Amino acid sequence: MHETIGLANCQNCGKELDQTPRAGRPKRNCSSVCRERHRQKQKLKPKVQHTCQYCRAEFESSSVRRFCSKGCRLDAGRIESRVRYWEARKEKAVAFVTTPCGWCNEPRTYEFGKSTVRAYHPKCTIEARRARYRIKTVKRQGLVNKPSRLAADDVVRLYGNTCAVCSEPIDLDLKRTSKMGLTVDHWIPLSKGGSDDISNLRPAHWICNRRKSDKLPKEVNA
Repeated sequence: MHETIGLANCQNCGKELDQTPRAGRPKRNCSSVCRERHRQKQKLKPKVQHTCQYCRAEFESSSVRRFCSKGCRLDAGRIESRVRYWEARKEKAVAFVTTPCGWCNEPRTYEFGKSTVRAYHPKCTIEARRARYRIKTVKRQGLVNKPSRLAADDVVRLYGNTCAVCSEPIDLDLKRTSKMGLTVDHWIPLSKGGSDDISNLRPAHWICNRRKSDKLPKEVNA
């Protein structure tokens, strides 16, 4: 609760006011009668020329006012808050955090408060996503309890970009959903006792992997 303390004496009769902390606006009058009388006195005061501190327009008022209208007061408040915000940002030192990448385990540095959800380097994000998709595919088949955390890029680095089924080169620039795009094939199918290790994985065209299905290498070459 926000606590405020009113004036020492009533604005109208000068009676001493209660100084107990209270919520809301500060107490300025001892009663509603004194408050109304004070308002009437303010209306009888001669109006003085003022200059709006926002639009620089001239206006008359019997009280001390900084702005000619509510709109000017709100616009000036927005600008002042922006100025205070940017000044505070300049004074605040930018902190950087270094943590290991969740994929390659190499250190990555980012500004504190930004990119905290992304645990990978930009180049590792795609590889990690493809590895997750491959793990989902293996789990969906229900034949391997713990699929290895490998991506198609790891298979290409080890075996090259030649299709293991048709022995034709694979265009790595094509999308993985393309017919001639890169996929990972279990050379000995999981249904025939093959493992999910890197030794049993081969790069293949999507269409070749589809045609090979769950056949053994001897059946494919026959």
